[in-house]
This record gives sequence, structure tokens and C-alpha cells, in this order.
Amino acid sequence: YDALRFARTRHADSDFMRSSRQLQVVKAIFNRVSQRGLLPSLIMRAPQLFETIENDIYTDLTLDEMIQFASYGLLLDEEEISTGSLNEEYNMTYTLPNGRSVYIPDRSRMLEMMTNIFGANYSQ
Repeated sequence: YDALRFARTRHADSDFMRSSRQLQVVKAIFNRVSQRGLLPSLIMRAPQLFETIENDIYTDLTLDEMIQFASYGLLLDEEEISTGSLNEEYNMTYTLPNGRSVYIPDRSRMLEMMTNIFGANYSQ
């Protein structure tokens, strides 16, 4: 529950910082599952776990595909996993006619991030 509250709340900062905390939680889960060898027991419990969350998520992955995806992910070293987030660095502030400010992705900067994540052959 504490991890969920940590990841979901804005605290006294921004949506960008909340996104960063969510990534921290995902990485912590990955580390715990991979270092403690928990995947076999989670796979055995996967049908029950999926039944618990299936009404709260939307995905077109089947349960078998999720298990395959998780199994593949645990074969990777954390250092080999690249992540990115559309934080302040990749957004511009825009003021709407009603005076409210919104963020708009800066597509010229996004290409740089996508290339860093997916490699030099990444194309828009």
C-alpha cells in the first residue's frame, strides 16, 4: 500500500515527479522479483493474480503473453533496460485562450529521447 501511495500521490510537486516515482516503483518490483527468484511462484499464482486485477486494467495481452513477457524481462540485466519519460525537458508550456497553462510535447526533443532509447535506427 505504501508503494502505491508513493507512486500515485503528487506530494508537493508535479505530475512529472509522480511519473518518476512510478518508474522507481516499477524498477523496485523488477529488482525484487528478479533477485529473489519469485517468478516461478508468481507464474503459478498468475491466474488468481490476473483475476484480481483484470477489471482494473486494459490490455490486449493474454495471460499467457503476460507470463512470456515477464519471463523474457527477467532474462535482461537492469543496465540493458532503457527508459524515458516525457518530463519538463521534453515539453513546452502553452497558454490556452482561457488563461490555463498546459504542456505540449516538443516533438523535436522527443526524437532525441526516442533515439536514445531505441537506437540510432529509430524512425518517427
